[in-house]
Amino acid sequence: MIDWTQMVTADAAKAAAFASAKDSAIAELVAWSDTMAMAITGPVPMAEMMSWTAKEAAARAVIAGTATPAETRMIGIEANIGKSSAADLAGRIVANADLYRDAIAKLTALRIQAMRAGDKATTPAGVAEAVAAAQAAWVAA
Repeated sequence: MIDWTQMVTADAAKAAAFASAKDSAIAELVAWSDTMAMAITGPVPMAEMMSWTAKEAAARAVIAGTATPAETRMIGIEANIGKSSAADLAGRIVANADLYRDAIAKLTALRIQAMRAGDKATTPAGVAEAVAAAQAAWVAA
């Protein structure tokens, strides 16, 4: 006996293949974004990355002369170990934070743009083109 409820139409199979291609492209895009972000930051432990916002705020406060004792201590510990002045370290932290923020903003914008273009695509090739365009735009920048 044939169970016709299990039958998959050509249109349903095509739609499933297209959905799978989109899912794969999104996974590729996210993996690529992670790789590019790692290229920006270098190999840094997640715990350290999670401190960057506080470290940036402390560095800006040191530069402005408004640092709390905790902020002064945070910058001072790293400056002492790195054998630099707190002011020099604070300047490097702020400069790196500004560069990082700009680069991540660009990377995020390209990922979002690719995902939107992929959503509008009507073929797997169109989805792949959206991902490739984002990657090419990153390289061009």
